[in-house]
Amino acid sequence: MFDVKPIKKNDPNNPGKKIDDYWEAGQKSLLVDAKVFINSLFTFDKDNIPDRIIKSIASYMDDPNFTPAAIERSSKACTAICMWARAMYKVSNRVTYQTIYFFTSIVLNNRSKFY
Repeated sequence: MFDVKPIKKNDPNNPGKKIDDYWEAGQKSLLVDAKVFINSLFTFDKDNIPDRIIKSIASYMDDPNFTPAAIERSSKACTAICMWARAMYKVSNRVTYQTIYFFTSIVLNNRSKFY
């Protein structure tokens, strides 16, 4: 969400392959100062999330391990972050649906001009 670039690490399950490690990258950039991080969550521009960010997190939204209930087994703090990330994803999709509805209503209300 904050466009943090992952650190490439060796994949423990596939020798010779690399995986993206966002946790370590996030610790070094986002989690250095808890107050700054919390403030960045509150001031995040939810209305202008780039499509590439939404596309990159879409697979996490379908992952059964990335639900508040699943995350809560490991960390209460991360549960709140998971809920925030899922909310931002839903808001971005709601804006898309609102935009589609808006343009559809314009076309339907002015269909005589288009035919």
